[in-house]
Amino acid sequence: MTTFHAPLVDAAKGIKLEATLAHLWFEEIVSGDRHEHIETVWEHIEQADWYAKAMLNGGTNAKGTYFPLEDVYMRQAINEVRVNLANFYEIAEKRYANRDLSFPGTDSDQEFDKVFDRFMKHADQVETLLQDKIKADLSSFRQSGGVLLLVSMIMSTLVTAVLFRHNKRNEGQIKAIHRAHDEIKIKNVRLDKMAHYDFLTNLPNRLLFCDLLTQSLAQAKRMDEWVVLFFVDLDHFKSVNDSLGHGSGDRLLEITAQRLSESVGAANIVSRLSGDEFTVLLSHERSCEDALDTANKLAQKIIDVLSQRYVMENSDAFATASVGIALYPRDGKDPETLLRNADTAMYHVKQNGKNGFRFFSDQLDQEAHSRLQLELELRDAITNNELTLYYQPQWNLCDGSLYGLEVLIRWVHPVQGIILPDAFIPIAESCGLINEIDLWVVETACAQFQQWRVEKNITFQLAINLSASQFTKPEFVRDLDGILSRLSIDPKKIELEITESVLMADTLRTMEALLALKSLGVKLAVDDFGTGYSSMAYLRKFPIDTLKIDREFIKELGVDPSSNAIVEGIIKMANRLGKHVVAEGIETDLQNSFLTAQHCSFGQGFLFDRPANKEAINLIEIQEKLNFG
Repeated sequence: MTTFHAPLVDAAKGIKLEATLAHLWFEEIVSGDRHEHIETVWEHIEQADWYAKAMLNGGTNAKGTYFPLEDVYMRQAINEVRVNLANFYEIAEKRYANRDLSFPGTDSDQEFDKVFDRFMKHADQVETLLQDKIKADLSSFRQSGGVLLLVSMIMSTLVTAVLFRHNKRNEGQIKAIHRAHDEIKIKNVRLDKMAHYDFLTNLPNRLLFCDLLTQSLAQAKRMDEWVVLFFVDLDHFKSVNDSLGHGSGDRLLEITAQRLSESVGAANIVSRLSGDEFTVLLSHERSCEDALDTANKLAQKIIDVLSQRYVMENSDAFATASVGIALYPRDGKDPETLLRNADTAMYHVKQNGKNGFRFFSDQLDQEAHSRLQLELELRDAITNNELTLYYQPQWNLCDGSLYGLEVLIRWVHPVQGIILPDAFIPIAESCGLINEIDLWVVETACAQFQQWRVEKNITFQLAINLSASQFTKPEFVRDLDGILSRLSIDPKKIELEITESVLMADTLRTMEALLALKSLGVKLAVDDFGTGYSSMAYLRKFPIDTLKIDREFIKELGVDPSSNAIVEGIIKMANRLGKHVVAEGIETDLQNSFLTAQHCSFGQGFLFDRPANKEAINLIEIQEKLNFG
């Protein structure tokens, strides 16, 4: 009996264990918190299905031999498990293929969890049926043993001794089955924890949190109370993971979980949805005013606590958080809507400087829908050739000669007209289109540059902006080298612009990327210089050729003494370091005169010319207009 039942117990346990591991790994991989290959998930699902087939048809693996079940009801239940497992596999593949659009709270994300929940219920049913069968077989086994013992009393001494030994063996088998029952209970507890709690932080995971949120909203509805939901996302967590390693990243998440739990108190629920995303569900409030007051105070406390230094074994780190807040019933009356709206509010914080909190509003909802619509249209824009390039002249402030052209992308929308990059580049970065757009910009600009060089014998340079995601991709160096070689362009005539925030995000990867680009012979410029960072140490370490002073400083020249001092200081520092300086946004003669007097190298702005596309720009006319020296 033990030989038959024990492997079946292992198989039933194996189905749930392998599927649970697949679910957990999938969430980690899709969130970007782990870099294991997605094949790991598919292997766990296939292994779960193998155990199910072994219960139906028999099989052998390293753990033992599995005999097929003959019970009709159990076989039907196992077949239903396989159907639900196949559905889980199918929706996992679809969600992975569209992972950029399946963030927490979306329909695909909710459906993913529902399908997995249905599978687990059927797997639990199989285990229950198996336990009932074992109990029934055990009862029958005991009865037959009792009959044999009665018969043995009237048999000869020799036969009695044989049956006594047989009964002892039976008792051993009964004990083995009891031990198997105990193991099932222990492993069920472990499986339940794996299915409902995050393995790293020990917090409730997405599945358990959604159940708790559903219960909380049902109770709030009965009691006519208000519920506050926080959606918390760490800022720049990927940089910590990439620069310090996954071990430090995991430790940072553990500390974050601890800080959140301590900040909100035991009466409130903290969970980890996936990656660096957490939720906080507050205890009920009697009125909207009370809910808003509590949310304001607690959100600020969370922001303050999470911005403190993270002390870890190998190195320290800093992290901030963006928090979105949604209230029941004002912002949603079901878990999916409330979670989605809190996520929308959090995203708005991300888009507006991070390290803060924001309540959901109808305006944010409209913005989210508009953003999604714009994302869909942006995908079509690439296919329909709606993107175009504009060029803005850069001039030498000393002699008035044309120094270069900065490449600026525009989206010629069929309905809205020209859309500036600030409105669509962040969307392209978040949905994964930015790499395709960046390469299109580089190749199109370089092709036009080569045409001008041949037709007009130009000598100026071309400045091209790079996105943060493209900058650190190793394949970009290969692609850029291929473009320059194919078009026979001198790399020294190409200057790549990177924002100051990108340089400071991850110094190790930044240095590697900069050195790889410099090996091609191109120039490197820091765009928006002077905004957001006080440390200038990287100018000494990084191979930077040019500093571009942010237009906000140029705008106040001659008006604000502090802007005068900042610009003067940047120019003097750059000149001493042997770097060029480009002043952006020059619009008045006063600004131009101030920069020239301070020996600023180059400038650009509306004072002399606005950006124009390749058809409208007249390089000869621009040169004549600029030649004031």
